[in-house]
Amino acid sequence: MKIKHLLLPVIALAFVTLTSCSKDEEDTTPQKETKTIYLLKNMTTVNEAWGTFTSEYKYDADNRLTMAISTWGTTADTSIYTYNTSGQVSTITNYTMNGTTETEYQYLDQTILMTVNGATLQYTLNTDGKTTRSQDINTSVYTTYTWENGNCTAKRTYDGSTLVNEELIAYNTNVLNPENDRFLGVHPCVVSANVPSVAANGEAIIYTTNTAGFPVTMVMPSIFGNWTSNYTYETKTITLD
Repeated sequence: MKIKHLLLPVIALAFVTLTSCSKDEEDTTPQKETKTIYLLKNMTTVNEAWGTFTSEYKYDADNRLTMAISTWGTTADTSIYTYNTSGQVSTITNYTMNGTTETEYQYLDQTILMTVNGATLQYTLNTDGKTTRSQDINTSVYTTYTWENGNCTAKRTYDGSTLVNEELIAYNTNVLNPENDRFLGVHPCVVSANVPSVAANGEAIIYTTNTAGFPVTMVMPSIFGNWTSNYTYETKTITLD
């Protein structure tokens, strides 16, 4: 009995020591950083004159857009997206009532070539991966882009040396652009960080947002009346490398 009683403290001490070592090992394990992402799943836009438009977005296991379905009345268009081994969009196939359109992307040093049904548009990029110039390689018409704080504030189109169009864009810097957080059918090289603040008719665009700053509703005035959009998202927590 004495031996049994003497062993109990030793066993207890050994258990405490093992538990302490286990806790120490857990405490020294580096914790990977996580991030909550917002995947735009649905967008519905209503206009009194034009009716209701809906867009549905589907993603793969890597949270990349694989399909977008746009519906207006009885008309539905579907776009399918594929990616290269670097995770960049490689092809977009658009199926519409008018036929099929195939878009292919090639990635070179500071340059992207976008080919649509045989016509090639060349994008020249800055160090942030944003477009500074785009041009159809078979014409003299090109567009330049000016960027400030992640937003394209000016687009100027030239035919040779002649300026033929200028678009100046103001932004609501309190509202994030869902297309900037992830590819949503428009290439990231031409997408701004925030959303426009002024409609084409010069009136203000009104937004409400979620806690992350992405739009939940938008009201955009126009000559056809207001365009009212509602956005819904799926949230996921991902581990950063």
